[in-house]
Amino acid sequence: MGFAVRGSLSLNVFRDNNADGARNIPGVDSNFQNAVVEYRDASGTTQTVNTDASGNISVANVRAGPVALCV
Repeated sequence: MGFAVRGSLSLNVFRDNNADGARNIPGVDSNFQNAVVEYRDASGTTQTVNTDASGNISVANVRAGPVALCV
């Protein structure tokens, strides 16, 4: 009998309008609504998800191992 370890992936995409590499100034760094995020899990399965109005995505049932992201 075997089993597969699964997890989840959550992240936030924002516009770094002042180019300092951090989301730190309300009203300057803004949510990136409807951004297309593609991820590939360790098995090679690829899925595309759009961010919500707050710039967030959440993906369930992700296989354990490295994940590649492209925004």
